[in-house]
Amino acid sequence: MIPVIVALVVTVVVIPTAMLVFMLGHFRDRHSCAGCGQLLPRERNAAGGWTCPACKAELDKDGRALPAA
Repeated sequence: MIPVIVALVVTVVVIPTAMLVFMLGHFRDRHSCAGCGQLLPRERNAAGGWTCPACKAELDKDGRALPAA
């Protein structure tokens, strides 16, 4: 009986929730580079921001240019 309840909870709650979280993250508005205006990739780098593929500017998670280090 317990495995049936677990399977039901996973099917009805966990899987739809995971799909919703994925869709909200994947289909959000895309940022553009503050320097050149090119659309940035959907996936950010490990530091949480982007490196513009066109002008190589370093951008934060909101698409704003980071100060030069």
